[in-house]
Amino acid sequence: HRDGAALRLPALDTELRRRLWWQILVLDGRMAELSGSGFSVLASLSDTKLPLNVNDTDLQPGVIDPPVPQTGATEMMFCLLRYEFGVFFVDA
Repeated sequence: HRDGAALRLPALDTELRRRLWWQILVLDGRMAELSGSGFSVLASLSDTKLPLNVNDTDLQPGVIDPPVPQTGATEMMFCLLRYEFGVFFVDA
């Protein structure tokens, strides 16, 4: 639930942490919806930013600086759309 950049982790570790955390939030939200229990407090305790709009090949082990996010379509496009919709519905 803590962003890897704030912890000064390498770019790959930071991005993997972001991707994993946001996937956990999506799954948690879906399970809360199915069970009728409402959303948990996970999102409110997090400072994790959305993953970058980059392809997996842009992430290399040992690199400290994160890659530049792309403006076009990437391998992360579908996941980022899901995360953005999730944020919209939680805030709505």
